[in-house]
Amino acid sequence: MSSSLEITPELLAGFLDEAPEYLDTLDAGLLEFESHAAAGVVALDTPEDQERMNGMFRAAHSLKGLAAAFGFDKIKEL
Repeated sequence: MSSSLEITPELLAGFLDEAPEYLDTLDAGLLEFESHAAAGVVALDTPEDQERMNGMFRAAHSLKGLAAAFGFDKIKEL
């Protein structure tokens, strides 16, 4: 964590309130791609797969921004 930002219980609660949504999006997308790979269908040429991947990128970017805003540098760097 950044030493210049005091993490209060309220700030931590705000982070913990928003972060699971982004993690759920990433988890669901990865599981869906995993099931496609198990079926031998690995491609991003369908609109559904492209939208899923775009949603995963948005979720990862939002989680990174949220972590940066709260001073969670290790999460931001990941």
